[in-house]
Amino acid sequence: MCDLAIALAQESTNEHVPTFVYISAAAGAPILPARYISTKREAEATITSTLPDLRSIFIRPGFMYDSSRKFTLPIAMGGFVASEFNTFLGNKLGFLGTMAEKPLKADVVGEAVVEALEDESTKGAVGTKQIEALATKAWRKTML
Repeated sequence: MCDLAIALAQESTNEHVPTFVYISAAAGAPILPARYISTKREAEATITSTLPDLRSIFIRPGFMYDSSRKFTLPIAMGGFVASEFNTFLGNKLGFLGTMAEKPLKADVVGEAVVEALEDESTKGAVGTKQIEALATKAWRKTML
């Protein structure tokens, strides 16, 4: 996974594409292999250090769900409960990684990506709160 992201970023530079977006992850989780998150962070670090002129955006959602994928809905519900409980405890459940991160609807992440591409100031890691803010900004544009 790491090599593919780096190769795509390099190809973006070769083709003079000004911005590269990589859908990464907010965190790992106890049920995932440790390499899941470490390879994503390695890719981000390599892209940033080897391609400094490329505006790289690393979208880091937690669990993504969508009603068209019914099996994701109960997982998302558990994530919402864990996220709220984590907030109530003052973010002391960080060891759960993405399991304690607020789940995001896939459409929200997609809207945030489009907005991030349009917003020249967006670069680097984009976490859950910023993803939501970008999606809200995109949504507000449709209301005008």
